Amino acid sequence: MQRPLATVVIGGLISATLLTLVVLPALYARFGTTEAAAHDTAASERLAHPRLRPAAE
Repeated sequence: MQRPLATVVIGGLISATLLTLVVLPALYARFGTTEAAAHDTAASERLAHPRLRPAAE
C-alpha cells in the first residue's frame, strides 16, 4: 500500500521541479517582456502618434 503512494509523491516532486526550473523560465523568455522593453515601446508609440508628440517650441 505504501509503494504506490511513494511513486506518486516522487513523480509529483520530479514534475514540479521540471516545471519550475525548465518550463516556466522558457515561457517567460518566450512571452514575457521586461520593464525596460515595455517602457521603450510605449515611448516610441507616443513619438509616432502625432497627437502625443511633445509640442515644438
